[in-house]
Amino acid sequence: MKHIYKIIVLTLLLNGCYYTFSEKPFPQIKTIYVTPFQNNTSEYELAAIATEKLTEKIENSSSYSISTSDECNGIINSTITNYERKVNTYDEYENPIDFIIRIRAKVTLTEKSTDKKLFEGNYEGLSTFPSGGDEMLAAEKAIDILVDNIYNKLKGG
Repeated sequence: MKHIYKIIVLTLLLNGCYYTFSEKPFPQIKTIYVTPFQNNTSEYELAAIATEKLTEKIENSSSYSISTSDECNGIINSTITNYERKVNTYDEYENPIDFIIRIRAKVTLTEKSTDKKLFEGNYEGLSTFPSGGDEMLAAEKAIDILVDNIYNKLKGG
């Protein structure tokens, strides 16, 4: 009886019957236009950095293509809604040891032809930096995490 199962499995494999898993939960979307991030914070450089990083992430890592607003199937609209810098830890004298950066954004993917929202949500990126360290470098790391979270939603549905 074991041999019959082996023959069936082998026959199915040889005839090309197999399962695949797609990275595209939105099969109607093949090309995406990433609108420039809007920015509701006073940290103005964040929007340009986030737009560039999200565009590169989609272009280099997925089965979606980046396109113009005229030729795309889907449009991503994003707004940075919050930039926060707080002390993360203190020493025994209550001096800051390090800080945490938190960047939040609201993101929407819309199917262009129907104007239907395929997803909408709030996403976040966090990073820390030492007292006296480079806050902008930490902000860029937080944006990397923010972009990864957005991309994971795009990839996973």
